[in-house]
Amino acid sequence: MDGSDSIRNATPASGRGIPRRKVAVTVGVWAALVAGALGAAAALDTTPAPPPPASVAPQGLPPLFLYLDRELPAEVTKLQDVAAQVQRMQELATTTDAPARWVELGAVAQRIGDLGSAQLAFERALLGAQGRLDAQIGLIMNEGATGPEGLDRAATALAALAPRYPKSQLLAFNTGMIAVYRADRAVIATAFARTVSLGPTTPLGILARRLGGVATKPSANP
Repeated sequence: MDGSDSIRNATPASGRGIPRRKVAVTVGVWAALVAGALGAAAALDTTPAPPPPASVAPQGLPPLFLYLDRELPAEVTKLQDVAAQVQRMQELATTTDAPARWVELGAVAQRIGDLGSAQLAFERALLGAQGRLDAQIGLIMNEGATGPEGLDRAATALAALAPRYPKSQLLAFNTGMIAVYRADRAVIATAFARTVSLGPTTPLGILARRLGGVATKPSANP
């Protein structure tokens, strides 16, 4: 994710077009995930689940979602329409059942504010790879997306992971994003500075430098 104008964006350039198709996309993702988790037959026999919870963001900010330390598959990012990108990501996750694809689907579901589908996707990733860090962080970001109290719980949970993953740029950057939504300037500065120190030229390092105003140290070589 590098902050460009595709679904890789840290902040969507525009929300126009998403509301008209969000319901259909959400239902499709939700149905596929439920069917995958519980079995198609069981899903057909059960009472339809209530609508999944929606993301709640502070005024002026987009839905909170997991910022990955890698780009989504090229076949997803080349699609111009957000709904088409979500659908393709869903297809990749359900057909490959690869934990990485489920994590990516979770992040995409979060971007359109569908926390229910995101939670199922991250949990499915953890079934395939116990303890997978990006899936753990994804679930924490889901908690943060529920509102102010969720943001506080997310900040605490990410801080608890920090001693175990001191070299995780993914963890450092998403800690900074939770701080952005909490308006915690001290943590914003430290988290983004740490992100840059762990890799100033990576997509997350570059984005952290932009968001946090972090200056890189001049090179020791002339």
